[in-house]
Amino acid sequence: MSATGNPTHAREDALLRSSHAQRGRGTASRPATWWRGRTAPFIRACGLAPFPSRRWRADPPSPLRGAGEGLTPPSADAGTTLVEALAALAITSLVALVGFPRLQQALIGASQRQTVAAVAAQLRQVRSAALRTDHAQALTVFADGGGFAALGQASTVRPGLRLSSGSGRAIAFYGDGSSPGGVIWVTAGGRSLPVTVAPVTGAISVAAR
Repeated sequence: MSATGNPTHAREDALLRSSHAQRGRGTASRPATWWRGRTAPFIRACGLAPFPSRRWRADPPSPLRGAGEGLTPPSADAGTTLVEALAALAITSLVALVGFPRLQQALIGASQRQTVAAVAAQLRQVRSAALRTDHAQALTVFADGGGFAALGQASTVRPGLRLSSGSGRAIAFYGDGSSPGGVIWVTAGGRSLPVTVAPVTGAISVAAR
């Protein structure tokens, strides 16, 4: 049946036209929801059906919607994060235990080579001073092996290193550059490197062992 042949719809249209005519000018600017709210009690009193509207009443809130809407539910693998952190910590500790001694040994070895170079350079300076002044000069190793003295200056070695001289504690150079010779050992961690002074010529050499 068409909308115009339905008695209920015809009565609704007539009531609306009558209401619009009574309101007068300016009715076209009123929103449809305003007219529905004003005429709904009258229509219900007449036993008519309410106006169909998708927003006649507010939809009840869904129990599944709330403050947590849009949040991703916790994953079943979320508990493995702590296990992974503990595993990474264990691996890091193991690497540190294995690698730290080697790193420390490498640092000590580097300091030992630097000390050997410094001792050799100081011996050359002492020999040059003997040639320049035509007087005997000497480099003296400390009794505790913690350093040496030459040309009025004292130098110490880094912790973990020790100096020793196989020909006494002093190596001398004469005015002509010659020397009775000798060896200064630079020891670190059970490994010793020599700085050798050749007898007669006073030549200085460094040999790794």
